[in-house]
Amino acid sequence: MSNKIIDQDRINFYNLSLFFLNALWGYKKTYLFTFLLFLIYFFLIATPTYQSKISFYSNYADSSESNFSPILSSVGLSSLDSSIKFSVKDYLESKKLLNELIEEAYFIEMEQTDLIAYWGENFNKIFYLNPKSFLQAINRQLMYNPLIDESDKKRKFVSDKLSNKISFKEDRRSGLQTIFVETENSELSKQLLENIYESVIDYSVNISSFKAKEKKEFTQKRLSEIKLQLEEAENSLVKFYEQNKAIDSSPALQVEEIRLKRNLSMNSQLFTSLSSQLEQSKLDEKNDTYPLFLLDSSEISHYQSSPQFFIGLLIFFLLNLFFASFLEIYSNKDKWI
Repeated sequence: MSNKIIDQDRINFYNLSLFFLNALWGYKKTYLFTFLLFLIYFFLIATPTYQSKISFYSNYADSSESNFSPILSSVGLSSLDSSIKFSVKDYLESKKLLNELIEEAYFIEMEQTDLIAYWGENFNKIFYLNPKSFLQAINRQLMYNPLIDESDKKRKFVSDKLSNKISFKEDRRSGLQTIFVETENSELSKQLLENIYESVIDYSVNISSFKAKEKKEFTQKRLSEIKLQLEEAENSLVKFYEQNKAIDSSPALQVEEIRLKRNLSMNSQLFTSLSSQLEQSKLDEKNDTYPLFLLDSSEISHYQSSPQFFIGLLIFFLLNLFFASFLEIYSNKDKWI
């Protein structure tokens, strides 16, 4: 009976199952050896990491912006939007945030320290079991600018390491945003996450305050201009009445009266609307309420997030199966193919 897996352009699933059984049983020592290596890696070598997360809504918009009338739009006031327009994702990747976090003090294992002291000593470490980390370390050492000193190297190393430990996810449909921080210390993950959230809030409040201040200054300038125009319109109408006593007998004077009243009415509406917007801008400038709405607060992780035992074991098994299948085909290709 033929053991060919592909016979007459068809896959023989019985022979295919025999092939995998042979690959599993024939290389059982290899599986046992790699399983022991995995146990050593998981329990003795791999550094467990712990993830904390915080989720919030940020689909905040200033309700006062919906109250703009067409007459205010005509003077350019609607272009000054005081709603939040910054991206949380971009802020999480900014040097501003990373520098703030690096400057903070943290309690790690009952001791107060900072990130440079905690992570910075490994800035010149090269040997890593992880091939990716090993190559990155070599590249980092080769590409350092010779003009920077050791403290700058440590700071850059910590900044890059910190950036890689922060991740972000956004649900554009609901507006829910989630920030994740994963480090080798569960308490540090929680503290970092709390500092990140506070920084995001402060920055968003500052943006709202700055926009409101900008809007207030613009409104004040326009209000002064409209006030002068309103006074001119009032004076023009008074002067018109003083110079023209028989308005009812002259169609031309009646039309002129309508034009002057229309000009006065428009400037009066502008003055009233701008005065209202100026008061609103002053309130917005002093408004320090949080424009983010917290859903789930940060907490210390109950379980390590990486490495995961069964997922790692499955990966090792699949890699072994692939390796054993390759060797089986290579060694006995006449038998199976």
